[in-house]
Parts: sequence; C-alpha cells; structure tokens
Amino acid sequence: MPFMDVDSYLLKSKTAKNIYKTTKDLPLIDLYSKIPLADIINNKKYTDIWDLLASSEHHIWQLMRRVGISEDYITGNRTNREKWEKLSSIFPQFIGNPTYQLVYLSLRRILDINDSIDEGNSGIIWEKSIEKLSRLDFQTNEILKNSKVCILSPLCDPTDDLSLLINIDRPFKILPILNVDKLLDINSPKFIDYINKLDHKYLTNSTHFSGFKNTVETMLEYFIKNGCKTAIIDIFKPSFKYVDDLKAAYIYSKVTRQEPITSIDIKEFQSYMTYFLFELFKNKNITAQLHLGTFKNYRTSLKTINLNIGANVVSNFIDVAAGLKELLNQFDSQLDLVIYISDVTLLSTVLTIARAFPRIYLGSPISLNYSFTSIYNYLNTIASLDLLINFAGYASDSTNVLSLISKNEIFRRTVSQLIADYIDRGEINKADGIALASAICYNNAIRFIK
Repeated sequence: MPFMDVDSYLLKSKTAKNIYKTTKDLPLIDLYSKIPLADIINNKKYTDIWDLLASSEHHIWQLMRRVGISEDYITGNRTNREKWEKLSSIFPQFIGNPTYQLVYLSLRRILDINDSIDEGNSGIIWEKSIEKLSRLDFQTNEILKNSKVCILSPLCDPTDDLSLLINIDRPFKILPILNVDKLLDINSPKFIDYINKLDHKYLTNSTHFSGFKNTVETMLEYFIKNGCKTAIIDIFKPSFKYVDDLKAAYIYSKVTRQEPITSIDIKEFQSYMTYFLFELFKNKNITAQLHLGTFKNYRTSLKTINLNIGANVVSNFIDVAAGLKELLNQFDSQLDLVIYISDVTLLSTVLTIARAFPRIYLGSPISLNYSFTSIYNYLNTIASLDLLINFAGYASDSTNVLSLISKNEIFRRTVSQLIADYIDRGEINKADGIALASAICYNNAIRFIK
C-alpha cells in the first residue's frame, strides 16, 4: 500500500473507502482545541515550517526530549531553522508513534510537500515551506476555511478578551470554551494575583467570597455573550462531596489572608466550586466538559517554561465511580456533561456510569485521539458497552491548525474502517452504518453547539 495514499490510507477494504467518501467532505466541527485565540483573531501568517508545525506542538516536544534533544532546540532560543534541522535529524526515530504519521500527513495534505523528513531533506523542506507560506491562502483562517472547518472551539481563559470575536466576517464560527481551572486552583501561589486580574477585567470585587462568586457569574455572562456554549473543568482525581457556603467561604478567607491551607481545604473548595459552576451551567444551558486523569506539569524542571510544556502524565489510579457519584446524582438529567478521559483503562467504568445517566456523553480520548489503534479500540469499546450514537464528537486537543485538520482526517478514516468492519462481518446493514459514521463524524457534535 502506498505511503499516505489519499485513497487507501488507513482504509483496508472497499467498504471502508466507500464510507470514507461520505464522511471526508462533511463540515468539520472540532469540540476542543488549544489553538491560541490570538492566532485566529489576527489571522496569523506563519513564517516557516517550524512556526506552523512545531512551535506549539507538545507531542513533538515530548518525543524530542525523549531522544535526548536539549531544551534550547525545543522551546529555547535556537532559531526556527536550527530547531527544524534538529527535528528532521531525529525524525525517523519517531516511527510507530502517531506523531510520525501526523507530521507527514500535515506536510503532504496541506502543504503538498512529499519529501522524506530526515537530515538530508531538512533544507529542501524548509525552503519549500518558506515559498508556500508566503501565500495568503496559508494564513490561519484560510487554512481552516479550505479544510471545511465550520465550528472551532478554542480553549479560553477567563482573562481573555473575546470582544474581537464579534462582527468579524469569517467562513466558520468560533465558539470559545471557558476554562475554569484557575478558579479552583487555590493552592497556586498566583491565585490571588489571578483573582485581581479578573476583578480588573470585570469591574468586580472579590475581596470576600460573595464577591468572588459574583465575579464568576459575571465572567460566565461575558463568555455566553461572546458565543460560549461549553465550559471545562480539568480534574486529576475527582472527589466531589457537597460542601456548604460557610465552609467554602472560610477556606476562601484563609487564602485571601494568605494563611496556610490543607489538602482537605483544597479538595473541599474545588468540590464546592464544581457544584456552584454546574448549577450556573445548568441555569445557562452550558454544556460541561469534565476532563479526568491528567497529572499536570509532572516534570518539575520544565515548569519555568511559560508554555503548554507537554509534561503531563496520565494515571488510572483514581476512583472515578466513587468520586463522581454525588455530583452526577445531584445534577441527574439537568445538564449535558461530556466526559473526557486521559487513560483508556478508565473507559469501562465511565461507560457504565454513562449508561445510567441519559445526558452524559463520552468525548474522544484526549491523549490518544490521533492513533488509529487507540481510536478504533476506544469506539469499539463504546459500541460494546454503551451506544456509539451517543459519542459526543471529535475533539482534537490541537495546538495548531495543521494538527487539527490532520487529526480529524485520521479520526474520520478510522471511523470509516470501524464501521466497514461491522458491515463486512455482517453485524450491521450498510445504510445504518453509513448514517452512524456521519453521526459520529459530524451530526452528534451539533447538539452541543446549538
């Protein structure tokens, strides 16, 4: 089979190729990405292949570190050309990792560069990228438009300025996702400074806990006004217990007075805020995304880098069932909740939970969402334990436009092969299979953006 062939890549059968014909041209809805909002608002023009492909791509950074490349060639002060040459020199070592195919796919499909990525070709690819990126159709919004993106949901901080999203003519919608993680991070030494920034932005006063809650409500209204349909809470180890106002206010006062807080204080405050936020989401018809199982910034020597450094670790040493029980029962059938897991060993537990709650949906596996094998097995398990028709839709977790587009292609090809295998084994009829493929790749996501 030819490498990255347009007709046969990841598609082993005639049935799979026919299904892919029905899914590949569907408008693209991405439910979760980390593309910087400024890149989209300013329609960023990329200077070179490193800038476009790797300047924010933590999957590439992780593999470069893994083979011993020093940080100055990754997030440091080396020139982009030096970084690209270093990446090219070790790129053949990536074979077997999904990043290998992701990079090749991006170069071939979007930039029409078909050279092998290695030390000998690094200069050739560099020069070709310079020539292609000098054209206007390789700016951020043009790349997204040409790839049939219709809905983009970038992750945004409460301090972000969303005003420029309004009244700008684009061929696709931008629906910002509200990231509330820092509102729960009371053990951070930067928590008070962060709250002060929110007060400055929203003209509020969070000196006392009641004022802080008012700030949160004002912030949510601002995001809704600017197109927000979804909010995310990222929790490593869920332990949601009901905590009353007085206890939460006391913990908040300890923080504002800069008094020591305990690990129990942290858990109780995070639990209170999760209940409080879910109540707001319910009242405002906001879909909640709950991301489980990621231990952030595990390698402490990289914490000084002011970037999404790619030093997170996934873990299955968490009791999801017990940790979510009270929260899910409190909001049973009252709001849509999409659960994303970082470790697929949690999948069976989360699926059996979802079967009990009609408004809980499974999202794509964030850490493994561009591997054919991982996506195939993940969706196959959903089909076995729950309903594929309830799969929420694809979330690329991309930090740049090339990976967003390439990951979506890998996902749609994988879905096509999965459904084709069901058909070819005689498990489902062809018409139902084609309808299901379209639902997974496009239609299901619409319910969360209406």
